[in-house]
Amino acid sequence: MSSATEDAGGDEAPDLRCQLDCVQGMVDALSSVRWKRHQDAVLELSEHGIVLIVEETGCLQAKVYLKRELFLVYEYAAEGRPRLGLSLGLFVDSLNTFSVPGHNSIIEILYPGPDMQLLLNECYSCCCPFYA
Repeated sequence: MSSATEDAGGDEAPDLRCQLDCVQGMVDALSSVRWKRHQDAVLELSEHGIVLIVEETGCLQAKVYLKRELFLVYEYAAEGRPRLGLSLGLFVDSLNTFSVPGHNSIIEILYPGPDMQLLLNECYSCCCPFYA
């Protein structure tokens, strides 16, 4: 059975591999800049952490900084600073699937996946891994 890291990029290591043990904190931070239901955002990856940028018609901008120190593991191997667009609502909803009251799950975030997607994986689960 192969690991999520191997599945994400074949033989190559992903540009970003990080693990977070407090999913609800990340959901709360991202929800604070979600002004409308269908909100687009840009995720910028760097060796210092992850920045989520939300703009509204070019006149209002909000940023959420997730420093590398917030993560249990933060492995960054990209050259430059990859940026990817995503639906903020879908991202928050996907993270919420890992947030279970009374259960502190560790999630792993990988980028890029086999089709250049952002992968979320629950780690150390007693069940099979869960991907979103």
